[in-house]
Amino acid sequence: MLLIVQLLACDPRIEGTEPGDCTNLADDDADGLFDCDDDGCAGSPECAEEADTDTDTDTDTDTDTDTDTGTDTDTDTDTDTDTDTDTDTDTDTDTDTDTDTDTDTDTDTSWAVCDDGVAPYNDLQDAVDDASDGDTITVCAGEWDYVEITRRSIDLVGEGADVVTIDGGSNHPAILIEDETVSISGFTLTGSPSDHGGVGALDMTNATVDVTDVVMTDVTGSYVYVVLQDGGRATYADVEIHDNNHGGVIYEAVDATVDMWHTVVHDNQGAFAFNLYNVDGDVTNNVFYDNTCSSAAEGWDFHPNTSMNIVNNTWYANSWTHGGTSVVYLDGAVFFQNNIVTDSSPRGVYGSDSSGVGYNASYGHTNDFNWYDGGSPTGNIESDCQLVDPAGEDFSLTSGTSPCIDAGNPASGYNDVDGTRNDLGAFGGPLGSWTP
Repeated sequence: MLLIVQLLACDPRIEGTEPGDCTNLADDDADGLFDCDDDGCAGSPECAEEADTDTDTDTDTDTDTDTDTGTDTDTDTDTDTDTDTDTDTDTDTDTDTDTDTDTDTDTDTSWAVCDDGVAPYNDLQDAVDDASDGDTITVCAGEWDYVEITRRSIDLVGEGADVVTIDGGSNHPAILIEDETVSISGFTLTGSPSDHGGVGALDMTNATVDVTDVVMTDVTGSYVYVVLQDGGRATYADVEIHDNNHGGVIYEAVDATVDMWHTVVHDNQGAFAFNLYNVDGDVTNNVFYDNTCSSAAEGWDFHPNTSMNIVNNTWYANSWTHGGTSVVYLDGAVFFQNNIVTDSSPRGVYGSDSSGVGYNASYGHTNDFNWYDGGSPTGNIESDCQLVDPAGEDFSLTSGTSPCIDAGNPASGYNDVDGTRNDLGAFGGPLGSWTP
């Protein structure tokens, strides 16, 4: 009996040899190790599954994370919500191409006239003939032959009166316009008509013409016109008419409208200065000086049926050697106010209707004949206006002492630019701020 017990003690049980040993939470072989931690359970399926489960669980976590965070492509809305392409309206609303009219309607390049071998035209008349209504023709520096504008309404723009001259020569006016609407700027116009009654600078018939920044000079002839207007309307601004020895008329208009401001007419010699028949319009803020007429009764002759507003002008040192009536002759219903007429030879102002005459200064004439038959209409004065330096072509009033300051028509519509009462002469009134 003792021997059997001893044999059993020498052959202890090994954990994992019996079913359930590796999961019964017991130390079956009393070696201090339990279940799968015991070497006897190393090959047990129960322990293998547990290890696989651990691996699967870890993998599940990693996979889940990858799946959860792999939404960069799906949730990144840069492509879908970036509205640069959809809402950027540069292409659709940028109207540079559609509304920029430089290419479609700007004709400065198409109708340029230059003698440089590059411009499309080197002959002014050719450009005018090819132009359409509303086109602009630009003219480069140089001297150009006369031009006739009779079949289209255009804008004629020179590079500047100091560098661009149109010369009509002996047989044509520099510019002839018939039945069209034309603007002219930036030219000197001249000519020397050989025919009696020819026109040197500008000849207009039933036309509407705007003349700006233009000089008319050196027109010569035995009896010619510097400007002749038959019907239509002509407007002049910042124009100079000077040194024409024309023997005839500086400006003659018949059955027409003439508007003129900021214009200087000086040192011309001929029979008449302005000869106006049945004309209306406004002549305001101009200077007329040192003009000589040798064979006419009057200088500025406003004939019957002429109804004009002659306001804030200055006449200085104009002479009529023929012994005519006056420098300014008002034979129509002319509104003649706020003017200065001084140092004339032989007389100053005369007329048959004084109803629109008032608030002028007339003085210093060679025979002291200042007004209508020696009369003095309302508000007129015969005192020296104290022009600053007329010999030096400064016809402004001496500040502080001139009696012609604040001496014009007191109605507010004639006030000076600074709001004070009208000053007499070319630099008073609403348009008085200018430099000849």
